[in-house]
Amino acid sequence: NRELVEEQLERVMAAIADGEPTAFDVVTSMHGEALSQQNAHWLISQVLGYLTHLESVGRVRRLAGDPERWAA
Repeated sequence: NRELVEEQLERVMAAIADGEPTAFDVVTSMHGEALSQQNAHWLISQVLGYLTHLESVGRVRRLAGDPERWAA
């Protein structure tokens, strides 16, 4: 399980490596699909959890705005 989480964290880092994406952009980059009514809540919650964790350990930073963006 820890290996899977580490893999997902690295995928988030790869998704933000070349820009300042929104959480929605990160979902699309990681999963190769747009948000739908069936997956939106789960995928956004998951990605925001990863981003918040990475922010707490100093690997990413939150960029204020509307929409909120993220940077490495």
